Amino acid sequence: MNRLLILGAGTAGTMAANHLAKVLDHDWSITVVDRDVDHHYQPGYLFVPFWMDPDRVLKDRRDFLPGRATFRQEAVRLVHPGRRQVELAGGDLLDYDWLVIASGSVPRPDLVPGMADGALWRDTVHEFYTHEGAVALRDALPASTPAGCSCTCAASASPPTSPWSGSTTSAGGWSPTTAASCPSTCW
Repeated sequence: MNRLLILGAGTAGTMAANHLAKVLDHDWSITVVDRDVDHHYQPGYLFVPFWMDPDRVLKDRRDFLPGRATFRQEAVRLVHPGRRQVELAGGDLLDYDWLVIASGSVPRPDLVPGMADGALWRDTVHEFYTHEGAVALRDALPASTPAGCSCTCAASASPPTSPWSGSTTSAGGWSPTTAASCPSTCW
């Protein structure tokens, strides 16, 4: 049996597993490794600070993997390319014939002088490229939003669409005219 090993079950790893499950013969095994089971729908982070419940951008990774894939929940410790093996944090060794590394990216605010220095990070300097960052920005916004101003994501003429349900999703008070009716001090 040939062995396909995919490190990372985020968007790229999940897409690779699904595509390759369709084109590889059944003499291939497919194993996907990730340190946790939460799939983060990162484009949804944009909506978290303004109206979306943070849990809506989290789904179980295993629900998106093809049925023939085996999922291992564990961190990767080391890749041994010469031996065609991956060592997991618990010590298990996984052999592979093909290896796909789709371990994602991590924001590095520390590389921009002043961005992540000291107490300002996630207090007055925010990002929404991580789940934690989007929630921190959401928690910081009410204090800086003028009273009576409901500023949400209203850049289009229709409410945002959920990537999973295919139906429109809106929270209390959303309207395409919300941004236009807010004072100029509300962003």
